[in-house]
Amino acid sequence: MDWCPILSSSTRQYLAVSTLRDMDDQPCIGVKRSTDERGAIQIWSTDSKGGGEMRCEMVLCVKGGASLDLKWMPLGAADKVG
Repeated sequence: MDWCPILSSSTRQYLAVSTLRDMDDQPCIGVKRSTDERGAIQIWSTDSKGGGEMRCEMVLCVKGGASLDLKWMPLGAADKVG
């Protein structure tokens, strides 16, 4: 999983979570998976104050199985404001 880097003035914060097919799925780092295997990345949101409930905003279906190292940098997230 990985938090989305958003300026603190934003009212929403986002988290990306990779999922496994089932509890028996034990991927190994460095071992290639078939591109036919399916995986999913869930994008969750919460308010920046931390008091609200989490909400699943979208699910991205991907080929190649579970993502073991999520990193992201949305366009404009690091731009200077003003």
